[in-house]
Amino acid sequence: MDSSRFGALTSGVVLTAMAVACSAIPTGCGPSQKQDATSDLDATAGLIDGSVRDAAIADASHVNDSAHLSGAHVSPVDAGLPIECTGPTTMRIVAGNITSGNSQSYDGGEGGRIFKALAGDVVLLQEFNVSNNSAAVIRSFVDRYFGAQYSYTRGTGDIPNGVISRWPILEQGTWIDPEVSNRTHAWAKVALPGGKTLLAVSVHLKAGSAALTRAAEARALNASLASVTADYSVVGGDFNTADHIEEALSILGSVLSVKSPYPADESGNDNTSANRSKP
Repeated sequence: MDSSRFGALTSGVVLTAMAVACSAIPTGCGPSQKQDATSDLDATAGLIDGSVRDAAIADASHVNDSAHLSGAHVSPVDAGLPIECTGPTTMRIVAGNITSGNSQSYDGGEGGRIFKALAGDVVLLQEFNVSNNSAAVIRSFVDRYFGAQYSYTRGTGDIPNGVISRWPILEQGTWIDPEVSNRTHAWAKVALPGGKTLLAVSVHLKAGSAALTRAAEARALNASLASVTADYSVVGGDFNTADHIEEALSILGSVLSVKSPYPADESGNDNTSANRSKP
Protein backbone atom coordinates (compact mmCIF):
# COMPACT_ATOMS: atom_id res chain seq x y z
CA MET A 1 0.00 0.00 0.00
CA ASP A 2 1.01 3.60 -0.41
CA SER A 3 3.71 4.36 2.13
CA SER A 4 2.08 7.72 2.88
CA ARG A 5 -0.76 5.87 4.59
CA PHE A 6 -0.75 4.20 7.95
CA GLY A 7 -2.46 0.97 8.70
CA ALA A 8 -3.93 -0.20 11.96
CA LEU A 9 -5.97 -3.09 13.23
CA THR A 10 -8.65 -2.93 15.88
CA SER A 11 -9.93 -6.17 17.28
CA GLY A 12 -13.50 -6.54 18.44
CA VAL A 13 -15.18 -9.32 20.37
CA VAL A 14 -17.22 -12.47 19.80
CA LEU A 15 -20.99 -12.62 19.67
CA THR A 16 -21.96 -12.50 23.33
CA ALA A 17 -19.00 -10.54 24.66
CA MET A 18 -19.63 -7.23 26.36
CA ALA A 19 -16.20 -5.70 25.76
CA VAL A 20 -15.45 -3.06 23.21
CA ALA A 21 -12.12 -1.88 21.90
CA CYS A 22 -11.56 1.80 21.30
CA SER A 23 -8.74 4.24 20.84
CA ALA A 24 -8.00 7.75 19.63
CA ILE A 25 -5.75 9.04 16.89
CA PRO A 26 -4.90 12.56 15.75
CA THR A 27 -6.41 13.41 12.37
CA GLY A 28 -3.52 15.61 11.30
CA CYS A 29 -5.58 18.78 11.55
CA GLY A 30 -3.39 21.74 12.47
CA PRO A 31 0.36 22.15 12.14
CA SER A 32 1.08 21.26 15.75
CA GLN A 33 -1.03 18.12 15.74
CA LYS A 34 1.67 15.47 15.94
CA GLN A 35 3.70 17.30 18.53
CA ASP A 36 0.65 17.93 20.69
CA ALA A 37 -0.58 14.36 20.43
CA THR A 38 2.76 12.77 21.22
CA SER A 39 3.64 14.89 24.23
CA ASP A 40 2.69 12.04 26.57
CA LEU A 41 2.50 9.13 24.15
CA ASP A 42 4.95 6.93 22.34
CA ALA A 43 4.85 7.64 18.61
CA THR A 44 3.92 4.03 17.93
CA ALA A 45 1.41 3.51 20.72
CA GLY A 46 -1.05 0.68 20.24
CA LEU A 47 -4.39 1.06 18.49
CA ILE A 48 -6.71 -1.71 19.64
CA ASP A 49 -4.57 -4.77 18.96
CA GLY A 50 -2.39 -2.82 16.59
CA SER A 51 -0.31 0.27 16.09
CA VAL A 52 0.27 2.84 13.39
CA ARG A 53 3.34 3.78 11.42
CA ASP A 54 4.38 7.42 11.46
CA ALA A 55 1.34 8.48 13.44
CA ALA A 56 0.83 9.06 17.13
CA ILE A 57 -2.22 7.54 18.75
CA ALA A 58 -3.58 7.07 22.23
CA ASP A 59 -3.63 3.63 23.79
CA ALA A 60 -6.55 2.32 25.81
CA SER A 61 -5.29 3.90 29.01
CA HIS A 62 -6.04 7.29 27.48
CA VAL A 63 -9.38 6.73 25.76
CA ASN A 64 -11.38 8.17 28.64
CA ASP A 65 -9.07 11.15 29.00
CA SER A 66 -10.95 14.23 27.79
CA ALA A 67 -7.66 15.82 26.80
CA HIS A 68 -7.47 13.34 23.95
CA LEU A 69 -10.89 14.32 22.69
CA SER A 70 -9.98 17.97 22.20
CA GLY A 71 -10.87 19.96 19.12
CA ALA A 72 -14.19 20.83 17.57
CA HIS A 73 -16.25 17.98 16.14
CA VAL A 74 -17.48 19.00 12.72
CA SER A 75 -20.96 18.08 11.59
CA PRO A 76 -21.22 16.36 8.21
CA VAL A 77 -21.62 18.65 5.24
CA ASP A 78 -22.21 18.05 1.59
CA ALA A 79 -19.32 16.02 0.26
CA GLY A 80 -18.35 18.79 -2.13
CA LEU A 81 -17.85 21.35 0.62
CA PRO A 82 -14.64 21.72 2.65
CA ILE A 83 -14.52 20.72 6.29
CA GLU A 84 -13.16 23.58 8.34
CA CYS A 85 -10.70 22.92 11.10
CA THR A 86 -9.63 25.42 13.71
CA GLY A 87 -6.94 23.42 15.46
CA PRO A 88 -5.78 19.96 16.50
CA THR A 89 -8.57 17.39 16.36
CA THR A 90 -8.45 13.91 17.83
CA MET A 91 -10.56 11.07 16.46
CA ARG A 92 -11.83 8.20 18.58
CA ILE A 93 -12.29 4.90 16.77
CA VAL A 94 -14.48 2.26 18.42
CA ALA A 95 -14.87 -1.36 17.37
CA GLY A 96 -17.28 -3.85 18.87
CA ASN A 97 -19.48 -6.87 18.29
CA ILE A 98 -21.85 -6.34 21.21
CA THR A 99 -25.25 -7.60 20.11
CA SER A 100 -27.55 -8.80 22.90
CA GLY A 101 -27.33 -12.42 24.00
CA ASN A 102 -27.49 -14.84 21.08
CA SER A 103 -29.93 -12.74 19.06
CA GLN A 104 -27.27 -11.28 16.73
CA SER A 105 -29.15 -7.98 16.80
CA TYR A 106 -29.06 -4.71 18.73
CA ASP A 107 -32.76 -4.87 19.64
CA GLY A 108 -32.03 -5.32 23.34
CA GLY A 109 -30.45 -1.90 23.56
CA GLU A 110 -27.44 -2.88 25.68
CA GLY A 111 -24.95 -2.65 22.83
CA GLY A 112 -26.38 0.64 21.63
CA ARG A 113 -26.05 2.18 25.08
CA ILE A 114 -22.42 1.07 25.34
CA PHE A 115 -21.65 2.60 21.95
CA LYS A 116 -23.39 5.81 23.00
CA ALA A 117 -21.34 6.04 26.17
CA LEU A 118 -18.07 5.56 24.27
CA ALA A 119 -18.93 8.43 21.89
CA GLY A 120 -16.86 7.21 18.96
CA ASP A 121 -16.19 9.41 15.96
CA VAL A 122 -15.84 6.40 13.69
CA VAL A 123 -17.46 3.14 14.80
CA LEU A 124 -16.82 -0.30 13.30
CA LEU A 125 -19.58 -2.66 14.37
CA GLN A 126 -20.56 -6.22 13.57
CA GLU A 127 -23.89 -8.06 13.33
CA PHE A 128 -25.56 -4.77 12.41
CA ASN A 129 -29.15 -5.97 12.72
CA VAL A 130 -31.95 -3.87 14.21
CA SER A 131 -35.57 -5.07 14.18
CA ASN A 132 -36.66 -5.49 10.53
CA ASN A 133 -33.55 -3.71 9.20
CA SER A 134 -35.55 -1.19 7.20
CA ALA A 135 -33.81 2.02 6.24
CA ALA A 136 -36.01 3.95 8.68
CA VAL A 137 -35.22 1.59 11.56
CA ILE A 138 -31.46 1.66 10.93
CA ARG A 139 -31.53 5.45 10.65
CA SER A 140 -33.44 5.68 13.95
CA PHE A 141 -30.86 3.41 15.65
CA VAL A 142 -28.00 5.60 14.43
CA ASP A 143 -29.81 8.78 15.50
CA ARG A 144 -30.59 7.41 18.96
CA TYR A 145 -27.20 5.99 19.93
CA PHE A 146 -24.81 8.13 17.88
CA GLY A 147 -26.54 11.26 16.62
CA ALA A 148 -28.52 12.66 13.73
CA GLN A 149 -25.34 14.13 12.26
CA TYR A 150 -23.73 10.68 11.87
CA SER A 151 -23.52 8.92 8.52
CA TYR A 152 -23.43 5.16 8.12
CA THR A 153 -22.95 2.33 5.68
CA ARG A 154 -24.16 -1.21 6.23
CA GLY A 155 -22.93 -4.33 4.48
CA THR A 156 -24.86 -7.31 3.21
CA GLY A 157 -25.67 -10.74 4.65
CA ASP A 158 -27.49 -12.15 7.65
CA ILE A 159 -25.03 -10.57 10.11
CA PRO A 160 -23.73 -7.52 8.23
CA ASN A 161 -20.80 -5.35 9.23
CA GLY A 162 -21.15 -1.58 9.33
CA VAL A 163 -19.33 1.72 9.65
CA ILE A 164 -20.86 4.72 11.44
CA SER A 165 -19.11 8.08 11.14
CA ARG A 166 -19.43 11.50 12.71
CA TRP A 167 -17.95 12.93 9.53
CA PRO A 168 -19.19 12.61 5.93
CA ILE A 169 -18.79 9.32 4.10
CA LEU A 170 -17.45 10.16 0.64
CA GLU A 171 -17.46 6.61 -0.74
CA GLN A 172 -18.74 3.29 0.56
CA GLY A 173 -19.05 -0.30 -0.45
CA THR A 174 -18.58 -3.95 0.45
CA TRP A 175 -15.90 -6.51 -0.28
CA ILE A 176 -16.64 -10.21 -0.58
CA ASP A 177 -15.30 -12.45 2.15
CA PRO A 178 -14.45 -15.63 0.21
CA GLU A 179 -14.72 -17.86 3.27
CA VAL A 180 -18.15 -16.94 4.66
CA SER A 181 -21.51 -16.34 2.99
CA ASN A 182 -23.50 -14.49 5.67
CA ARG A 183 -21.58 -11.18 5.71
CA THR A 184 -19.25 -8.99 3.68
CA HIS A 185 -16.54 -6.56 4.72
CA ALA A 186 -18.09 -3.06 4.90
CA TRP A 187 -15.91 -0.06 4.09
CA ALA A 188 -16.28 3.71 4.09
CA LYS A 189 -13.99 6.49 2.93
CA VAL A 190 -14.48 9.23 5.52
CA ALA A 191 -13.76 12.95 5.08
CA LEU A 192 -11.76 14.04 8.13
CA PRO A 193 -11.36 17.58 9.42
CA GLY A 194 -8.40 19.25 7.75
CA GLY A 195 -8.95 17.70 4.34
CA LYS A 196 -7.57 14.20 5.00
CA THR A 197 -9.44 10.97 4.35
CA LEU A 198 -9.74 7.74 6.31
CA LEU A 199 -10.51 4.32 4.85
CA ALA A 200 -12.44 2.53 7.64
CA VAL A 201 -13.13 -1.18 7.16
CA SER A 202 -15.39 -3.27 9.40
CA VAL A 203 -14.70 -7.01 9.36
CA HIS A 204 -15.89 -10.18 11.06
CA LEU A 205 -13.59 -13.13 10.42
CA LYS A 206 -14.52 -16.79 10.79
CA ALA A 207 -14.98 -17.97 14.37
CA GLY A 208 -13.80 -21.15 16.04
CA SER A 209 -10.80 -23.36 15.28
CA ALA A 210 -10.42 -21.90 11.81
CA ALA A 211 -7.01 -20.24 11.76
CA LEU A 212 -6.35 -21.35 8.17
CA THR A 213 -9.71 -19.90 7.11
CA ARG A 214 -8.92 -16.60 8.79
CA ALA A 215 -5.56 -16.57 7.02
CA ALA A 216 -7.34 -16.92 3.67
CA GLU A 217 -9.72 -14.10 4.64
CA ALA A 218 -6.74 -11.90 5.48
CA ARG A 219 -5.11 -12.49 2.09
CA ALA A 220 -8.32 -11.50 0.30
CA LEU A 221 -8.69 -8.46 2.53
CA ASN A 222 -5.16 -7.28 1.70
CA ALA A 223 -6.03 -7.32 -1.99
CA SER A 224 -9.23 -5.35 -1.38
CA LEU A 225 -7.45 -2.71 0.70
CA ALA A 226 -5.32 -1.78 -2.27
CA SER A 227 -8.42 -0.82 -4.28
CA VAL A 228 -9.27 2.35 -2.31
CA THR A 229 -6.96 5.33 -1.92
CA ALA A 230 -7.03 7.31 1.33
CA ASP A 231 -4.62 9.17 3.61
CA TYR A 232 -5.15 6.80 6.53
CA SER A 233 -6.55 3.29 6.91
CA VAL A 234 -7.98 1.32 9.77
CA VAL A 235 -9.31 -2.24 9.76
CA GLY A 236 -11.36 -3.16 12.78
CA GLY A 237 -13.91 -5.55 14.11
CA ASP A 238 -14.27 -9.11 15.29
CA PHE A 239 -11.17 -11.02 14.12
CA ASN A 240 -11.91 -14.11 16.23
CA THR A 241 -8.16 -14.68 16.51
CA ALA A 242 -6.84 -16.94 19.25
CA ASP A 243 -3.79 -14.80 20.05
CA HIS A 244 -1.72 -11.84 18.86
CA ILE A 245 0.52 -13.95 16.60
CA GLU A 246 -2.06 -15.87 14.58
CA GLU A 247 -1.21 -16.15 10.87
CA ALA A 248 -4.09 -13.92 9.78
CA LEU A 249 -2.60 -11.01 11.70
CA SER A 250 0.85 -11.68 10.27
CA ILE A 251 -0.63 -11.59 6.77
CA LEU A 252 -2.45 -8.34 7.44
CA GLY A 253 0.81 -7.06 8.88
CA SER A 254 2.29 -6.94 5.39
CA VAL A 255 0.15 -3.87 4.64
CA LEU A 256 -1.05 -2.78 8.08
CA SER A 257 0.72 -2.28 11.36
CA VAL A 258 -0.29 -4.94 13.88
CA LYS A 259 2.43 -4.54 16.48
CA SER A 260 2.11 -4.01 20.22
CA PRO A 261 1.55 -2.37 22.63
CA TYR A 262 -2.06 -3.51 22.86
CA PRO A 263 -4.68 -1.61 24.86
CA ALA A 264 -5.51 -3.23 28.16
CA ASP A 265 -8.08 -2.71 30.89
CA GLU A 266 -7.35 -1.29 34.33
CA SER A 267 -6.17 -4.74 35.46
CA GLY A 268 -3.74 -5.04 32.57
CA ASN A 269 -5.80 -7.64 30.66
CA ASP A 270 -5.68 -7.05 26.90
CA ASN A 271 -8.12 -9.86 26.05
CA THR A 272 -11.59 -8.73 24.93
CA SER A 273 -13.57 -11.97 24.56
CA ALA A 274 -16.48 -12.74 26.87
CA ASN A 275 -14.36 -14.89 29.21
CA ARG A 276 -11.38 -12.53 28.77
CA SER A 277 -9.14 -15.30 27.39
CA LYS A 278 -8.67 -14.15 23.78
CA PRO A 279 -7.91 -10.78 22.10
